[in-house]
Amino acid sequence: AAAAAAAIAAGAKGSNTAEDSEQMDPLAACINIATEFDVAVLVTLGSDGAAVCLPRRPAGCDVKRAPGSGCDVMEVSAAPLMDGEKVLDTVGAGDAFVGAFCAALASGCPLHVCLQRASTAGTIACTAVGAQAGVPGPATLDERADLPEVTANWGPGGAPGKEFLEAPGLCWGRAK
Repeated sequence: AAAAAAAIAAGAKGSNTAEDSEQMDPLAACINIATEFDVAVLVTLGSDGAAVCLPRRPAGCDVKRAPGSGCDVMEVSAAPLMDGEKVLDTVGAGDAFVGAFCAALASGCPLHVCLQRASTAGTIACTAVGAQAGVPGPATLDERADLPEVTANWGPGGAPGKEFLEAPGLCWGRAK
């Protein structure tokens, strides 16, 4: 998936060679896609966690991004393993991540909470063999979802106000 994103991003920036797209790291590729196509892009980064690239801010946000500054990037660390847990199989980790992210988004959670729940689900999915055995339920996510760290690069415009950071995650993807 990362190679496909890199190829799309390289193509969007005028590159025509496979070598160019293979050299682009997944986060840079997603920033390029988000900026070029004005869409929010979410990328998983394995043991490095995940990131969401946000080319627009919620409607009404009083802190504007500097023109041409690209997009905001929120990153979440991979959720830590608990005592006695170990990675057994990564099959299904991405599915668990996306499922938890979408469920949190649909429930009206703020974007940083969606990322934390998704990271937790992806990590827990790796502690069992197979695509379904490790998928956590809501109660497990509730217990552990505050453990992954979320950081952000807001760019030269600065961070949006707290009311926008706590707004439902869907607000970040809606048209202006």
